[in-house]
Amino acid sequence: MIRLMLLLATLLSTTGAWAWRCGSSLIEEGDRKSEVLEDCGKPEARYSQQVAYELEIGASHRRRRYQAVDYWVYIPGWNRFARILYFNNGVLEDIRQGLHGRDYDGDPEHCRQGDSIPINHTRPEVELRCGPADERQVIEEYTRPVTGDDNTRIVKNVVVEDWLYYDDNNDVSVYRFENGVLKWQGQKDRDEYNLLSR
Repeated sequence: MIRLMLLLATLLSTTGAWAWRCGSSLIEEGDRKSEVLEDCGKPEARYSQQVAYELEIGASHRRRRYQAVDYWVYIPGWNRFARILYFNNGVLEDIRQGLHGRDYDGDPEHCRQGDSIPINHTRPEVELRCGPADERQVIEEYTRPVTGDDNTRIVKNVVVEDWLYYDDNNDVSVYRFENGVLKWQGQKDRDEYNLLSR
C-alpha cells in the first residue's frame, strides 16, 4: 500500500498540475509551440496577437517591449472537452478545458439569439461556437497599468473589439473582447448600439 501511494505521488509530481494527453504525447506547461504542433498537429482554431508593454521610468524615459500571445483550440472529439492552450512568447503557460466538441458547431444562430458564452473564452472559441461575426469593430485602444509606483511603472496596451451578430428583429448580440479574451456580452437594439459606439 505504501509503495502504491509513493508511486502515485511520484506520477502526480512529474506530470505537472496542467497537462494534457494528445495522442501518445503528454503536453505540459513549458512546452514550445513547435513541440505541440509536432505532437498534436494543427489546432482547429488559433489567435495570435502582439501585446505592447511599456516600462515608464519617471516622466521622460520609456521602453517598449512586445509579448507574443497565442491561443490554440484543440477539439479531441465530438463528445470530449476541447483544450485551450495559451502560449506566451512561444512557450505554453496554461491549458484549460473548453466546451464539449459538439458545442463548437459554428452556427451563428447561437450568438444571434444571445446564447451565453462563458466570460474569458477566447476569440477562436467564440468563432468555433458561432461562426464568423456579422461585423467586427475595434472600438477602443488604451493602456492599463500592470504594476509599479509613482516613479516606475509598466503599462499594457489593450485593444477592445466588439463582435456583432444581427438577428431579424433589429437586435444585435454584442461580444466584447479585450486582447482576444471575452469580457462582456449582451443584446441591444441595433440603432441603440450604433449610437453608443460612435
